[in-house]
Amino acid sequence: MIKESGNLYKFLAQNILYLNFVKAREAKIIFKFLDLKKGEKVCDIACGSGQQSIKMEMRGCKVQGIDLSSRAIENAKLIAKGHDCTFQVGNAEKLPYASNIFDKVVSVCALEHFKNDEKALKEANRVLKSDGILVLTVDSFTYKGIKKDIQDKHKKDCYVNNYYSLTQLTEKLEKCGFEVEESKYFINSSLSSFFFDIGLKIRSVYIFALTFPIAYSTLQQFWKGMEIK
Repeated sequence: MIKESGNLYKFLAQNILYLNFVKAREAKIIFKFLDLKKGEKVCDIACGSGQQSIKMEMRGCKVQGIDLSSRAIENAKLIAKGHDCTFQVGNAEKLPYASNIFDKVVSVCALEHFKNDEKALKEANRVLKSDGILVLTVDSFTYKGIKKDIQDKHKKDCYVNNYYSLTQLTEKLEKCGFEVEESKYFINSSLSSFFFDIGLKIRSVYIFALTFPIAYSTLQQFWKGMEIK
């Protein structure tokens, strides 16, 4: 558990997630899709330590976060002091909320970990207002050229139950009462495959985290140049 030690601690705890290049880019896309409005009620499913919940609250929203981990919720409550966020331990497959109360529901890289993903999606639908919006991200690991041993390693290391293609995820969402208005692959290319292979094999996650944004941006431009020619 995170220990409290003043305002500097709170600032670092609230922003450390976004020092990760991939997470920072992912958050930018999520907030674009959410299109948050002041006063909206938002449910953050699998909120972790609450960093994203705090960012949503800072945009004027009333946020309720839920996570299966009691330690994560303790940390969230600690770093969110002074913010209009409420956190509690709970299961996404049986949300402890009344029906039709949230304007937005967000779930970041969580659905693939649930044992019953359809039950979790139906619960998200239940707590949303009739005109509410669900924004979620999931592990795909179905891009062209990915090796099965890479899929299996990530599944084992990160406790993943399901991988999704866009078609598979769309079908699940529609089955659970949603209408998919917009979708986007965040990372889905041969270049992505190259870096994920390295990231999963390299021993030092810190070295990978530091070099990924520089190498990715540089090589992406190189790849574009090769494609133009």
